[in-house]
Amino acid sequence: MENYAGFSEENLREIAKKKVVYRFAVRLHVSIFLIVNVLLFFINMLTTPYYYWIIYPFFGWLIGIAEHITAYIIYAKGIYPNTKRGVIFHIVAYIFVNLLLFVIFYYNEVYYPSFVLLIEHTAFTWFLYPLVFWGAGLLIHIAVHMIFFRSKADREGSNKSKREKAIEREIEKMKSKFKK
Repeated sequence: MENYAGFSEENLREIAKKKVVYRFAVRLHVSIFLIVNVLLFFINMLTTPYYYWIIYPFFGWLIGIAEHITAYIIYAKGIYPNTKRGVIFHIVAYIFVNLLLFVIFYYNEVYYPSFVLLIEHTAFTWFLYPLVFWGAGLLIHIAVHMIFFRSKADREGSNKSKREKAIEREIEKMKSKFKK
């Protein structure tokens, strides 16, 4: 049996199968997303052409589409450390959820406030709270990943993360206790 960079023919077949399934799932979801949103657009234009409620399901569903595409790209590129995957998913969710919140803010409080509230008011930038505080959490997540999970080559040339090195030290301590 041939070996391809550490993978057997059977392993490559399984990886290819998963990539094809992921790619099909992305195409299916994007197709359904487009068909349903075109239909919703026409329903919106026929029923309430003065208020574009289509933006809510469109941008809400776009978050799910972005995560599906991200999952495919992560698998296709071979990004396997779960912490790195977590950071990537966190960044994508942060971008698309905050895009949705900004669209809701802009449409309801700047572009068309009289329809929603039926009173005159000044726009309150409430969307900045999740943008800033979730952004702070995202930066902490990235920092923890970069500090604790990122691999670096040490003096011996082995490529281990701080976590892996801490585990190795702990194993050595445990072994030394058993020797006593």
